[in-house]
Amino acid sequence: MVSVSVELPGDANKGDTVDVTFEDEKGGKHTVTLEKGDNGWTSSDPTLIPDSTGDKATIPADNVKDNSEVTGVAKDPSGNESDPSTVTSKTDVFTNSEY
Repeated sequence: MVSVSVELPGDANKGDTVDVTFEDEKGGKHTVTLEKGDNGWTSSDPTLIPDSTGDKATIPADNVKDNSEVTGVAKDPSGNESDPSTVTSKTDVFTNSEY
């Protein structure tokens, strides 16, 4: 399993949100909302995507299915949405040094 990093808007203002949609290892679909605040981004479900203080949010490897799509949509408080941005999670890669 490989974690997935989601780029968050660097020019986001307080109250802006990013909805991140992904599939877990068991095939369950999840949407987690990250909201920009004074001290970074707050997750609506920190057990799936932890809060972030930078311009990236990371979905831990055990929370996202290999080779699945992860989609982010940014929104401002007025309801304006960005075009969806999608990445594909990677497959587990093991080398001899990991054993």
